[in-house]
Amino acid sequence: MGRRVAADYEITVYDPGHHLEFQTLAGPVRPHGRYEFTSVDGSTRVAFALDAPVAGLRGLLMGSMVQRTMDAEVYALDRLKAVLERG
Repeated sequence: MGRRVAADYEITVYDPGHHLEFQTLAGPVRPHGRYEFTSVDGSTRVAFALDAPVAGLRGLLMGSMVQRTMDAEVYALDRLKAVLERG
């Protein structure tokens, strides 16, 4: 509802420079996320995915929070790209 929610997570897969996955262990929603890093024409493409199954009443209450989390992650990646390209 427009506030931050603390959550614990665990890195479940780590292949440096290629792949990172995490699983949320605590919190009202427990998404699984992943980052994929791919070399493309001398640059690095970053793909991010977040699976957060929420259904029923919880889905109605938490769905918008999950979407805001996704939007924040994408924004952070866009900011990181801008900083690295300036750099």
